[in-house]
Amino acid sequence: MVIHRGFTLIELIITIAILALLLAVGIPFTQRWGQSARVQQVESTLKQGFAHAKAIALRNPNGVKDGTATAAVLTLTGDSFFVCEGAPSSCGASNAVWQASKSGNTSITIGANTAWTLGLTAQGLATSSNYTVSDGNESATGNLH
Repeated sequence: MVIHRGFTLIELIITIAILALLLAVGIPFTQRWGQSARVQQVESTLKQGFAHAKAIALRNPNGVKDGTATAAVLTLTGDSFFVCEGAPSSCGASNAVWQASKSGNTSITIGANTAWTLGLTAQGLATSSNYTVSDGNESATGNLH
């Protein structure tokens, strides 16, 4: 009597079908996991940038006297965050005291604007503080303070 070792064609097809089903179910979960991680990372970077801008505003290196004038700026230009001293019009990579980048797929809304510059007074008060960070189906909202 000959004993055959190995798998039959039916067993292999069933195994491949089960693996394909597991992959089809698992891919959306993996995508959401990645989106959630990007949202958390960008939200953390936004909060870091706000903390840097607030620290600069409170130090008031330009000697801003008016309570409503801008002492520091946090801005998003393209995929880069910049923190600068002084007026919003001059904030960019050349004069940033802090900068970081974000994922290209992630969007940030401050107030109702997706292109934004956030000014802080010498008291550390922001012009707007509500934000939404989103990527695909994942989003996070909060206040900067």
